[in-house]
Amino acid sequence: RTLARALKDLRPGDTLYLAEGKYAAVPWNKAGNGESPIRICGRGRAAVIVTSRLPLTGGAGIVFERLDFARGAVLADSRDLTFKNCTFFGTAGGLSADNVKDLKITHSVFAGVPLCLTETEAVTLTGNIYANADKPAVRLDTAGALRYSDYNNYQDTAQSWEVNGAVWSFADVQQRHHDRYSQTLEPEFVVAHGVPRLLNEIPFKSTGPNSTALGIHQEY
Repeated sequence: RTLARALKDLRPGDTLYLAEGKYAAVPWNKAGNGESPIRICGRGRAAVIVTSRLPLTGGAGIVFERLDFARGAVLADSRDLTFKNCTFFGTAGGLSADNVKDLKITHSVFAGVPLCLTETEAVTLTGNIYANADKPAVRLDTAGALRYSDYNNYQDTAQSWEVNGAVWSFADVQQRHHDRYSQTLEPEFVVAHGVPRLLNEIPFKSTGPNSTALGIHQEY
């Protein structure tokens, strides 16, 4: 019952459900074909914690859903990747993507860790909560990497993005036609079962895309 055992057998079209618990990550290379997605999902609402940094190289058509990354994930040379209802936290990590095309991150939480994008294309960011106190939430080498970014929440309005080494405030981001309908509130977290969960959830309800909740969104 380990990721090392499960990942080696996954094929396009497969879905792997992970029960509540902790799982050590292993390098995952050349997975998927970009046609029928491989899905890795937490089963139910319980915490599914990936305890070490997940390296994914050469992936195509991979979906991660309802997972909690304690030390982040590193993506390289991949395409068509999706993170939905995921939490990134811990003292290191966040999510880093290098040479990745068509990356979608929706309804996810970055609790004090950044999203870093280099040599990326067609990135979609929506419904996310960035708890980016005193540091940029999103670091990227060019704003052209983004296909769409809106309906997110930024904690630090003075430094929301860092683009090619230059810090952009929330106002700077909006002036460049991104995040027009995003908000700037301070999220408060409580640690539940080893994972930071939103405590002051009322201001984040119904303010995401299509009136959904920002951050983790349970549709049913």
